[in-house]
Amino acid sequence: MWYLHDEESEKFRNEQFTLAVVNISKQPSGVEYIFPYTAVESPTGEKVVVTNDEFFRNAWTALYIADPQSALAFHKYVQVVMFENRKFEIKYAYKLSDKQKGIVDAKTGTLLFAPSEDLYVHAQELRKEQALTLARTAMPIDYLRYYVTELFVQYETETNPIVKYIVCFKIDGIMENIFRKHKDYKSSDVVNRKIEASYTVLKDQIFDVETNVRAHFAPTVEMPKGVKIDAATAAKVNSLAKERLGDEYVKTIFLGNKWSEFKENKYPYRVMHLSIPVAIIVKRGDKYLINYYDIAKSPHGGDWNMMVKMGAGFQPVNYK
Repeated sequence: MWYLHDEESEKFRNEQFTLAVVNISKQPSGVEYIFPYTAVESPTGEKVVVTNDEFFRNAWTALYIADPQSALAFHKYVQVVMFENRKFEIKYAYKLSDKQKGIVDAKTGTLLFAPSEDLYVHAQELRKEQALTLARTAMPIDYLRYYVTELFVQYETETNPIVKYIVCFKIDGIMENIFRKHKDYKSSDVVNRKIEASYTVLKDQIFDVETNVRAHFAPTVEMPKGVKIDAATAAKVNSLAKERLGDEYVKTIFLGNKWSEFKENKYPYRVMHLSIPVAIIVKRGDKYLINYYDIAKSPHGGDWNMMVKMGAGFQPVNYK
């Protein structure tokens, strides 16, 4: 295959893929990773830019389209499917000064390869649909079963958080975009049902996979200083934390002892709920991790809830 004769370019594509995955995985929940750009020459010799994901997405998709029954080409293409799957696609974005005119940076005159973001994404979508159609028709269903089953085995035994993260989202991409939509897929087939059962388990674990990889890359922090709180509140919050975090729960640290009021923004400005900040320590494997939450309750002390602070995530802590 053509790319095997260009080892340096393929090495660069693999590096771009790995770098992108690592940077995306580090982002707090709900925060998009903004792809950087690289300068290239347009067919007419003009200096323009493309997003760094385009290097591997374009090449590996073209490789698969050229030989849709090749196991090696499919293996490369699965990494593109991972990026183009909806659950992963929402984790990154492109930043332009003017999306309609394809201007990345007006001050420097940096222009996108395509004359608008819509056309840039449209080209990606056309390429995506062509490759997916081939994967759903040309690749034998038996090979898909074998391939995804091997991924499940790797997922179950993998101990490296970033590799497990990649395998997890590869499986999700294949299941949602290829396997279930394959022309020969039958939901009643026993082998397919076993694969679906494994996928159901994996979907319930995606949040933990994401949490673990963020903690893997996060710097170790010191224990925050806590404040004293009344026994009744402490007991209620500890109970909430234990219920949510299970056997991993270690300790609650109260970061404030006065309830903040959150009111309606219109008259009569009724108090909607009360909130107090806490830090929770858990033990996962041989590591102690910390995360930050807001404990909310109704004004009259009825319903209690525990919500992760915006942008927060588990990270290693020097637990003492």
